[in-house]
Amino acid sequence: CILDCTVLRNAVDREKTLAVSVQLRPNMKTDDGRDCKLKLRVYGPRMGDAVLQLDAYKESRVAMMGDYGVLSEFMVLWENFFSGLFPYEGNRPCMSWVARVGGPKKVAELMNFQAPFDVLFPSHMTPTKSPVKALQLMIAYCDGAADQGVEVMKIDGRGLTIQDLKKRISDVLPCVVQASEIAKQWSQTPAKQRLGMVGGMGPVAGAGFALELDKMMKSQDATKTIADLGWELCMYSDPSVETAKTESLEAWKTVRSAITILNYLHLDAFKYTCIASNTAHLMLQPSPPSNCLSIFEAVAMEIKRKFPGQKVALLCTTPSMRFVEWGYAEIFKKHDLEFIHPGESGMQEKCMHGIELVKNPTEGPSSHKKALDCFMQCFQWYSDQGASVMALACTEIGIVVKPEMVASDKRLQGRNIHFVDSVTALGDTVVQNLKGSSSIYPVTN
Repeated sequence: CILDCTVLRNAVDREKTLAVSVQLRPNMKTDDGRDCKLKLRVYGPRMGDAVLQLDAYKESRVAMMGDYGVLSEFMVLWENFFSGLFPYEGNRPCMSWVARVGGPKKVAELMNFQAPFDVLFPSHMTPTKSPVKALQLMIAYCDGAADQGVEVMKIDGRGLTIQDLKKRISDVLPCVVQASEIAKQWSQTPAKQRLGMVGGMGPVAGAGFALELDKMMKSQDATKTIADLGWELCMYSDPSVETAKTESLEAWKTVRSAITILNYLHLDAFKYTCIASNTAHLMLQPSPPSNCLSIFEAVAMEIKRKFPGQKVALLCTTPSMRFVEWGYAEIFKKHDLEFIHPGESGMQEKCMHGIELVKNPTEGPSSHKKALDCFMQCFQWYSDQGASVMALACTEIGIVVKPEMVASDKRLQGRNIHFVDSVTALGDTVVQNLKGSSSIYPVTN
């Protein structure tokens, strides 16, 4: 959590030269093992002023409508930017949007949920902040960062220069129009069916899933088909579900968010639903909604189709491994897949530490570097145990594990290792169902 923002405000207003944010970081240690409770971030005046205004977006709510491709790009920039600014998930803004494909590249902010959108989102999620204003502040942040000589910010798990980040944000801004303009166009062709999507329990993964789905629709030449079938794609991403991890006195926010997510997935407005989180699927057991496209099934079917008979390593969160018999183990058994349990090897703890570093990057860019090292150690250990398929069964892992990074790691050279990313597997399943094609697996019972 960032302490009283007057520290920043006074520094910017009085000194005109310096802004400092102080972060409490419980249970944190320095690289050499010493206890470390505080972290200071130093900002120049332009960058500091942008940070001051962006701080007001903590726990705020924003909503948008428009073209799916633009909104998925917007969400990736938004979620990754705020994950760097607000390391703890519960502090980050909640995002909701309604999108269509194949139309004009236009988006608009929704300051009120008006019909027909009011049936899609819970009443307590009514928007409180302007996402367009936030984009403008992000550009000001980039300008201030350039003044301070900052060159790289983490986006999509990769290093992106401040100049490229600014350009990507600037490319989205011209697409913004008034909501009435899009609503008028949509009213002429009402939606025939809807997909409800829930962002990952780590919201950055939800953005990654949204972008992956956009790429798949384009690569499979499915955009026109999905548009002609009258699909409306709805996203609901609420980071407050993670609040209890770092703020036990406000655990009620986690409970409220979890209930809201479950209610959202059961809305009659959706023909299909999906959730970009492996751990969250455990909340749906043993009776998930009949229209929910299961990430468990999607991963299992991809492994069975591409790598039959090969042993599987399951890289997931500790809750997913603790209750694995309710989740992946049951689905793997159904499809005759064998996975290697980490037992007391310490690999599950190593994997979970890597996931936490991605979810809460309190060390900035170095958090992702440390997370990648954790995952590489897990890959090496599982490979030694005979696993040749690495199931990335946590949507955060794919954010930092990229093919080029794995290929260049000496620890894995010469090993016959394949990767199945749960985000990609779920994305392919969703596209097949949106197209009206035969699903690659039966909808969950």
